[in-house]
Amino acid sequence: MKNTKIALDLIWLDEKKRVTHIEQKVPICTKSDDSCPQYRPNNADAVYVLEITGGTVDRYKIEKGAKLQFGQP
Repeated sequence: MKNTKIALDLIWLDEKKRVTHIEQKVPICTKSDDSCPQYRPNNADAVYVLEITGGTVDRYKIEKGAKLQFGQP
């Protein structure tokens, strides 16, 4: 991802905060233009996306269908 210094795990969630799609260890993009790849879920159910340090999905064994808990500010 452009302007990101570390690889990221991207987790898309539906309105019930269930994981609908995961992209792991998305690499940084060093291109100076806007040609960096764009990442999107493979379905239309996603309402949220979490961008977390690459490798976190493996470390916590997060899988599609899992329900995550978090609050909104």
